[in-house]
Amino acid sequence: MKNLKIRSALPVCLAIMALLFALSSACFAAGGIGVTVNGNALTLDQPPVSIGGRVLVPLRGIFESLGASVSWNAASQSIDARRGTTVVHLTLNSSSAIVNGSAVALDVPAQAINGRTLVPLRFVSETLGASVTWDAASRTVAVMAGSAPSVTIQPPPTVVIAPLPRPAQPSIESVTIDKAGPLHPGNVLNAVVIGTPEATTTLEIRGLTASIPMSETTAGRYEAHFTIPPSLPLSSNSFAVLAHMTLNGMEDTRECTTPLALSGADGNVFVRVTSPTRHERVTSDFILTGNTVPFATVDVRCSNHVRATGEADANGHFAIPLHLGFDHGRHHASMEVTATDRYGRVSKKAHYEIAVGD
Repeated sequence: MKNLKIRSALPVCLAIMALLFALSSACFAAGGIGVTVNGNALTLDQPPVSIGGRVLVPLRGIFESLGASVSWNAASQSIDARRGTTVVHLTLNSSSAIVNGSAVALDVPAQAINGRTLVPLRFVSETLGASVTWDAASRTVAVMAGSAPSVTIQPPPTVVIAPLPRPAQPSIESVTIDKAGPLHPGNVLNAVVIGTPEATTTLEIRGLTASIPMSETTAGRYEAHFTIPPSLPLSSNSFAVLAHMTLNGMEDTRECTTPLALSGADGNVFVRVTSPTRHERVTSDFILTGNTVPFATVDVRCSNHVRATGEADANGHFAIPLHLGFDHGRHHASMEVTATDRYGRVSKKAHYEIAVGD
């Protein structure tokens, strides 16, 4: 009896299911909708459907009929289409699309129906530059598509991968000193190095001092000023002058072609007169100039009993004012010049004769 009731209810269930399926199909198929593109009927593998008053069609049928290229990304469930300069990005079941990088709201999203991906016909057509009209009498959507704007695709620029530049290497062009010597304690040595700019450069007087910093006064020109110390080695009176230049972890070294000659504290004391020169005529008071060891006392004696003294500076230069007397008419005057250093040693006498008066 129980089995009999089940068998009698089965036809009723099947009838209800068929009715529901018919209603669902009617909701989508909407009584059959035709699509034409530029007057030509569009043949689609999935009939158009109407959802929310919007007609959806298979994506490849409409995109390709409008001359657009289309690609499907299964991982992201998204569609990318391009026609001319217009690029459209759609994602299944998304209420917005991306057109040329900007979001656009959709009335009906793209969706999958019967295993096919369907897209909103009017939105896609108008976005790609076509016009869309609806003929209610024939239930046909007419799409008129103009030619797509031409796009010139430039080839990618040629990329030349150049090797990384090698770091600049230091290079010394020349090393010069302003005095060949002999220099004495207190004298100032001036050195110039020409080479690579922006390098660290030092001066070395081998056997005397290891590292004298040099300053870059102009690009690639380095200078140092070194005062000869009061105590000098007695083993040699000639010293090599070298420049060291470092840059980017590399070093260059060059030796000055002229060695430095020094005279220690026990060396000879000398004196030289530079002005007036021998036998020069003087007609008024003048200044006797010359050089000797630094800080030496210079004594000047003249044949007419005139005597004057002065002291040399740190570089050994001296300048001593003299008044020989010009009331004796034209005559000759002999001068005897000596220098005494700080240790009490006296130089040899330097004899000079000059003409005095008009």
